[in-house]
Amino acid sequence: MFKLPSLFGKPSKPRQFLTWDIGTDYVKCLVFDTALPSVRKLSIQGIGKQPLGYLYTRGGAIVDYEGVKEASEVAIAEALSSADSKTRDVVIGLSGEMTKGLVTTVRLTRTNPNDPISEGELSKVVAKIQDTAFLEASKEVAMMTGNPDLELDLTNSSISSVKIDGTFIGNPIGMTGERIEIALFTAFSPSFHIEILDKLAKKLKLKILAVSSEMYALSKSLTNSSKDPNMILMDIGGETTDVGIVFGGGLIATRTLSLGGRHLTRAISETFGLPFTDAEEKKLRYSLGTLSPEEMENVEACLRNVLEIWISGVELLFSDFDGVKTFPSKIYLIGGGSSLGDVLTLLEKEPWTRNIPFKEPPVFERVSVSDLSYISDLTGKTVGHDDVMPAALSEVYLELKDKV
Repeated sequence: MFKLPSLFGKPSKPRQFLTWDIGTDYVKCLVFDTALPSVRKLSIQGIGKQPLGYLYTRGGAIVDYEGVKEASEVAIAEALSSADSKTRDVVIGLSGEMTKGLVTTVRLTRTNPNDPISEGELSKVVAKIQDTAFLEASKEVAMMTGNPDLELDLTNSSISSVKIDGTFIGNPIGMTGERIEIALFTAFSPSFHIEILDKLAKKLKLKILAVSSEMYALSKSLTNSSKDPNMILMDIGGETTDVGIVFGGGLIATRTLSLGGRHLTRAISETFGLPFTDAEEKKLRYSLGTLSPEEMENVEACLRNVLEIWISGVELLFSDFDGVKTFPSKIYLIGGGSSLGDVLTLLEKEPWTRNIPFKEPPVFERVSVSDLSYISDLTGKTVGHDDVMPAALSEVYLELKDKV
């Protein structure tokens, strides 16, 4: 069936730990240190990045095991060396089509409303919601993949909101009441992918502390950094664009569009007859504005059709969020694709949002590691929008630490 986040062992409290993000273009690894006065403060001590070959991963899944292993080994060694660290404890991120997030809401009537709600009572309710969520996720994944036998593991489970007798409650433990409504966010990943990550970690002599939905980690990181409690998260990666909806500081749903930055690179490669690596370099120079005026114009024309397809896909993706009556107006952008000026310009055009029920006209903001207030970067090297996810994964460690 599925497993809890602690499937890899009892949570521990190492002073230092790694975060490990296997993306489309790069493997990224950060070394964190917790030896600061505040328990909610972390420092980045080391960073390692290693490029991935073409089609080493796809949609978040590992395609070339040996290629990913070798790249990860280099990135991890680089991060540890720069931090002068020997830690082997790691938090691993899940993204793209390898993670499915949803919120399940249950309403129940307590037989003894005057009795305080205990941890045991709440745990039993949460377990039942997880079972319901598992069935719902299994149905959705079966419809998406055409494989009804695909096994799933539970990677994240977090209470989004609690109502007691119609009133929102922060912590229900010790409260009394008759009618309870609990909304629980859960994230699932195909079991085969978790098994591959487990095998990979063992080969690299790493101890897994947790495997987490990256969108979940990002939502918690931004919420705990005093960002808007209601927001939309958009991660524009290499092969996919992941979107998450956050209300009241809780992630309620995630969706994935199978279009990302690499599709722009392919367009440049095909149009100009360039090898993929040269096309990627041309795209980077275009985003920096360092091409000649004629080249800038030619690349812009080349990317226009792909970007129009992408923005149409984004519009359709929003229509797939069942149950969301009104969307938050604040949209935070991360991922390497968000660095391209054309992407932001296209998003800020109003037409694509006209048929989407935003509370107000959407406002877009690119996120960097400096926006995560509980993190201090002692390396000075986490400057890209694609560094945010491996940094945000540190929030999962803090959650584990709080539970110990």
